[in-house]
Amino acid sequence: MQPQEEPNPDTVVTYDTPIEYREVNLSPKIQIRLFDLIAYIWSAGVLIFLLVVIISYFRFLCRKNKNAVKISDNKLFSEVKKELKIKKHIRLKASSDIGSPMLVGVLFPTVHIPCIKIPDENMRMVLLHELTHYKRKDLLVKWFAILVNAVHWFNPLCYLACAALSEACEVSCDMSATKNMSEDEQKLYMQTILNLVEERS
Repeated sequence: MQPQEEPNPDTVVTYDTPIEYREVNLSPKIQIRLFDLIAYIWSAGVLIFLLVVIISYFRFLCRKNKNAVKISDNKLFSEVKKELKIKKHIRLKASSDIGSPMLVGVLFPTVHIPCIKIPDENMRMVLLHELTHYKRKDLLVKWFAILVNAVHWFNPLCYLACAALSEACEVSCDMSATKNMSEDEQKLYMQTILNLVEERS
């Protein structure tokens, strides 16, 4: 007498069935709960998003370091750091492949300035802007936004929110940097920033 095969009834899904118990048939022998399938897709999206961001960032850093020259003992840089009461060692480099200054590196912060002639009065405004970003921890805020964006990689509104946050950081940085300036200094600051934006574009 041959053993009888156990019946394999089809899964019945009704509108009352909780979503975590509903199943998706991937093949006749493979079934997976819908909730688990969504979790796998979401996790894969987070991982791919973070990998793309991290790899792009390190490639960016390598490219910047390759095309940059370290500037040592810059008096103006030291003065602005002292003015902002920054004691952390921050490197200053001149980069040949950028059109406007930038601050990069959370653990090893570096201010990159373009290899163009900038008058000292304008350079002071440039350094004040970038070091104010450091003092306000704007890089940490942007990395936190990237992590939130990774979790919500499927939501287009999150990308718009991150872009808006980046713009808000710039505006807030400008307001912080100019709050104790005279009217003439504020005009010089804004004109310097606008000129650099035009150079970049």
